[in-house]
Amino acid sequence: MTLTGQASELAARLLRMGFSAQQQGQLAQARHLYLQVLGLDPRNFDALQLLGLCCLQSGELQSARQYLDRALSLRQDVATVFNHRGVVLRRLGEFAAAQDDFSRVIAIGARPAEGHYNRANTLRDMGRLGEALNDYRRATELEPSRPEFLNNLGACLKDLEFHDEALRCYERLIALTPGNAEAHSNRGLVLQKLGRLDEALASEDRALALAPDHAAAWSNRGGILLALARPADALASLDKALALEPQQPDVLAQRGMTLTELGRAAEAEQDFETALRLKPGLSKARLALGKLAAEQGRFSEAESLLLAVHQAEPRNVTCLYWLADVRKYEAGDPLFASFETLLEDGTLSNDERATLHHGYAKVLNDVGRADGAMDHFARSKALRPATFDLGRHRASYAALQQAFTRQFFAERGSLGSGDDRPVFIIGMPRSGTTLTEQILAAHPEAMGLGELQDMPRVSRLLEGGLGNIDRFLAACTSLDSGRAAELAASYSAAFAGCDPAIRRLVDKRPHNFELLGLIALLFPRAHVIHCRRDPMDTCISMYMQDFSEGHGYNRDLATLGHYYRCYADLMAHWEAVLPLPIHPFVYEDTVADLEGSARALVEFVGLGWDARCLAFHDQEHQVRTPSQWQVRQPVYRSSVERWRRYEKHLGPLKEALGIG
Repeated sequence: MTLTGQASELAARLLRMGFSAQQQGQLAQARHLYLQVLGLDPRNFDALQLLGLCCLQSGELQSARQYLDRALSLRQDVATVFNHRGVVLRRLGEFAAAQDDFSRVIAIGARPAEGHYNRANTLRDMGRLGEALNDYRRATELEPSRPEFLNNLGACLKDLEFHDEALRCYERLIALTPGNAEAHSNRGLVLQKLGRLDEALASEDRALALAPDHAAAWSNRGGILLALARPADALASLDKALALEPQQPDVLAQRGMTLTELGRAAEAEQDFETALRLKPGLSKARLALGKLAAEQGRFSEAESLLLAVHQAEPRNVTCLYWLADVRKYEAGDPLFASFETLLEDGTLSNDERATLHHGYAKVLNDVGRADGAMDHFARSKALRPATFDLGRHRASYAALQQAFTRQFFAERGSLGSGDDRPVFIIGMPRSGTTLTEQILAAHPEAMGLGELQDMPRVSRLLEGGLGNIDRFLAACTSLDSGRAAELAASYSAAFAGCDPAIRRLVDKRPHNFELLGLIALLFPRAHVIHCRRDPMDTCISMYMQDFSEGHGYNRDLATLGHYYRCYADLMAHWEAVLPLPIHPFVYEDTVADLEGSARALVEFVGLGWDARCLAFHDQEHQVRTPSQWQVRQPVYRSSVERWRRYEKHLGPLKEALGIG
């Protein structure tokens, strides 16, 4: 159809009016004007492409596709039309067709950066991260200052575990857009992956200072706080995230995990079940329910839950890892084949592979394949980030020993609370702290509270705690009776709701050995039990645990041995200077004479003997500790001198411990 001059002029004017309305966000008006143009000229290319974009902007994807298809039937040399149709196809889930359109954008050459960026997004949707990364890099080379290009490049690098490069990418983005809250939040996630948890927390806090209603930053912050062993603070952050965006299944699952750490199992279970109602395929919620069942001693139920996930998702590394931990395995179990098959998968991330190696090492160890177990433990550790600074650690302990002397405590004898209920079980992890707690918790006048994080929290109220050792020690030195009473009351808040008839409340956080100086100031009538076990057995047992980044000292045997010596030196110092009595609870002695050790333990904390303390493994307590099933067993002698099974692998540990 040939337009008359007057009709042509009208169409041009309507087109200009539509374009102006579209620029101002008046999409309905723009669409009405473009349709008038097409009424005059059905083959008007500009009206078709702009109407397609208008429909895309208003979310009418099928209409957008139809108009863009008509435009492309007229001309195929305009990159923006291919770009817009590619965006439509991607949103419709037609990834291969979208990829073709973005490739045409690149080939035309008018907007190559946009083409590379959008093709990268599509490839990422398809799970082809390596190809996506190449396109993101090319897009940022062409246009280095586009914030969205840098943001998605960083996300892809993070997904591929190129964390150092991802961090540099987000820092470039922050330099360009300092007020970009999302960039600060994503930087926090990368720092968490690198094990730099304090910096990660600061980055999330910066994001929230810029955007207090950024729900994802509150959620990310909760995950970091949980990794920092601050579950109460983590819960507050997750609650804030859910208040901003309720009914988020992933956040609910994270909240359930946090409640589990706080010992609030019934609430945790509710969160997991709600998350599953909202997102039935959310495997991490079902896995967490399985883990929770294991912690409560319901091992058959736990195994059933985990096996159901494993059957549905045989590549789920976390599920396989937890299955390894719920019971002791025997040769020929099908789980071996599952591990071996998945270990051959070249697409696993380093974190997944590390988890898988550790789980496989555990089941190999169950069947006595010591060499294979040690090989896989070593492979697992090599894939974890090593962030522990032994030199800084030694300096921190030396500062503690220099500051906390007999004279220091003698000059402050009037400080602290008169509460004699707290019992602190301290020592190295895997030295028998859980066994000790279980014996005491079986007594009707005692209650085991697990590994409370309240003493580290209280220590951080003194200039940041051990992470800022000089200021912490200065704050301890200047502590007066009023402030000491406040801090003691802050710790004792953990006992709120406990039965008043309970005379002893047991905190079994092993690393409270670092804070015994502060504990002696705040609770001069507390009871301290020092769990000791053969250094070689302690260290090899620790090495076989998949501890969090906060226990980075167990990433290799030599560092672990040096860490043990630092602990032993500090404990020798405490035993020499503390005004508190410290009761030694020796693992080997307990194995040889359970009743004798248990009676001495109960007597030390000032309780009368109760025979139920010998049947601790029959009591119903939640147990959040590695290898939960072991805690439900009676004391067994096979754990004494266990290290000899692995002796040929332990040269670096022996040397570090000074054992000939």
